[in-house]
Parts: sequence; structure tokens; C-alpha cells
Amino acid sequence: MVIDMIVSNLLVKKTLVNNGSSADILYYHAFKQIEVPEDRLKPFYSHLYGFSGNIVPVEGSVELLVWIGRAPHHSFAMIEFLVVTAQSAYSAILGRPGQNLLRTITSAYHQKMKFITPEGIGEVKGNQTESQEYYTTLLKGKPAAESLPIEMFDLRDEAQVMRNDSVEDLENIPLFESGDKEKVVRIGSSLPDDLKTNLIKFLRQNSDVFARSPSDMPRIDPKLSVHRLNVDPTCKPVKQKRRIFSPERQKAIREEVEKLLQAEFIEEIH
Repeated sequence: MVIDMIVSNLLVKKTLVNNGSSADILYYHAFKQIEVPEDRLKPFYSHLYGFSGNIVPVEGSVELLVWIGRAPHHSFAMIEFLVVTAQSAYSAILGRPGQNLLRTITSAYHQKMKFITPEGIGEVKGNQTESQEYYTTLLKGKPAAESLPIEMFDLRDEAQVMRNDSVEDLENIPLFESGDKEKVVRIGSSLPDDLKTNLIKFLRQNSDVFARSPSDMPRIDPKLSVHRLNVDPTCKPVKQKRRIFSPERQKAIREEVEKLLQAEFIEEIH
């Protein structure tokens, strides 16, 4: 689906709406025509991969105001685009992040994109002429680098991969010298012996900062954190029917309630 949208107060044609894209893309030739200063580009330290697995050069990211629809039925949002240097028949690609910010629902079959506005439902129709022009260009046998856009994206955050996958084996260290197996921390197994000893000593001295259950952090200041139920005050409250649990679950529930009550009692004494 190909649409027109307003980017930074300029009309950008040939924008591909791609539900399979995990990033919003602005091609460099379109970025130059919008005349956004180069110093607004922020560094982009990860990689962007195309459909064929090749790495796509990224010049940086830039946040721009995007409008779709016509007044008064229009939607707008600040969208962060990745500016890429690649040849494409499109000017930009509106991926899932941008569609979520604009709160759109897309139907490729109907070639329409709809969204909610304060004045009612707005819609944008796909430009079938531009879609056919691209399809015709592709059938002429031109090289894929000249006509084939990046249709699917996998934005791979290397930092996230590093957080999820440890680079070395980890070993469990009890926080207490009693050897409580439920209260442990994990440290690198390849650390030097002197560093490991000092680290374990430091962790045990500061074991009170680790919270394993709600009873470990009673009486939190509401200024720091507070939990509220998202309940409509105009709705009539309904009493929940009593549920019957197995004896094992009933025992676990009683033990948990007793722990919470005991923690509150100790806090009141202090």
C-alpha cells in the first residue's frame, strides 16, 4: 500500500505502508529534498538488515512531524525515522512504530488506512497508480538494487543481545553464608579469585537491597512508587464469587498472607 503523507510540512509521495517493518525509514534522497539540517541527524549505533540479509547503511535517525489525512479528520505524531542510503522506488517506509503512533488500522485488500480523530474517523486511500508504476519498473528487469525496496526489517539491537546472552558461564552465589539456595546472585565464573572474593563480600554486605518478594519492601513511599487500579468510578462494584482452591494452594495463600501481615506489623513497631 502506497500513500502520500506530510513530513515536516512537505508532501512526501510514494510512502510504503509496511506492517512487516519494525522501523520507520526515510531514504536519503527524500531526506535531502525535505531540507532538514544534517546536524539534526542523531547517531545510530545498531545495524539494519534488509530482506535478503544484507546490511543497509544508516546515516542516522531524525525525529520529524508526520501528518496523514485531511482536516478535520487528520492524525499527526512525531516519528523517529532511520535515514538510510539505498536506492529505492519509494521515498519512505511507514513501519509498525509509526503506524502505532498514528493509531492506524490498515487494510491492504481495501487499500485504505483508517484512524480515530476527535472529529470522527479519518482515512487515507492507497495510491494505486504509484503502486502499479513500481510494479511495472520491477517487471522491466532492472537490477534489484535500483528498484527493490527493503520490504522487511529486522532491527537488531546488539546491546539487547548482549544483555540476554552472557559472554561467559555464570555461577550462583548465596547472598547469605547460611547457604539459602533461594536467595542467590550470579557472577562470572572466570573472575580472578581476589576480585571474586571481594565481590561476594560486597554483595553480602549489601544484601538488603535485593527484594525477592513484596514483604521485602514494605511501606514504599507513594512519591516513589504507587499502584492504582484502572477502574471506572462510575461503574457499580461487583463482588467476586468465592473461589475454591486445592488444599496445597490454600496453604500457600495462607502463608503468603501471614508473611505480609507480619511484615506490616514489624514496620509499625519500628
